[in-house]
Amino acid sequence: MFNFLKKIFFSLSPRRTPQQKRGQLGERLAARYLAKEKQMKILEKNWKEGRHEIDLICLDGPQLVFVEVRARSVNAKVSGYYSISQKKRQHLRVGAYRYLNNIRPRPRHYRFDIVEVRIEGAKAAEIHHFSNADIF
Repeated sequence: MFNFLKKIFFSLSPRRTPQQKRGQLGERLAARYLAKEKQMKILEKNWKEGRHEIDLICLDGPQLVFVEVRARSVNAKVSGYYSISQKKRQHLRVGAYRYLNNIRPRPRHYRFDIVEVRIEGAKAAEIHHFSNADIF
């Protein structure tokens, strides 16, 4: 009986595309990198409100940091930093302001970072951290 229910559940659950799998791996690797290498405290992963999502929300000392993770193949022709469209930047801004409006006390300082994770196979080949990206 259990195997039968398991088959039904997995047949109904959406399958992840290779891009979604790469994105999830990139987010895990970016969170680990920021926590271990940059000593940031991870507050939220995949924070959502409506259609606005922020991949990571961290603390870097007293400063709140919103992070967009861009997982790219090592063969990608465009860097993750330059792959963020104007529409995506707008969604990120709105999401960040919504998050700020829902927390008390509101931090005095915040910034937006981009972490590009170049993935080869199932591991990170390179990680680039762009601090204080200009989206606000």
